[in-house]
Amino acid sequence: MTEGLTLCALVWARPGQEERLIEYERQVLGLLPAHGARVLQRAVNVDREPTQPLEVQLMEFPSGAAFDGYLNDPTRRVLVELRNTLVERSSVFPVDLTDTMMG
Repeated sequence: MTEGLTLCALVWARPGQEERLIEYERQVLGLLPAHGARVLQRAVNVDREPTQPLEVQLMEFPSGAAFDGYLNDPTRRVLVELRNTLVERSSVFPVDLTDTMMG
């Protein structure tokens, strides 16, 4: 991984776990500053359509090592079992942000 890592996360909730997943994500995303990272944007799907992700997150890490540190954060690791009961599936991938304007 290279310096200055921006990630997009798509997170699908297990049926009936939407509110608990939103709270869980608030909690684990609160760990980012300890790793020099930050949430650029967090969006929650208002339709709650199960075929679409419940949340879309954009996060910025100072490095790949910082991202690895977040993944291995002891507090986050303790919550892995809870995550597995709330998350149907997720996808995380690197992105480049653009500032193109439509229209």
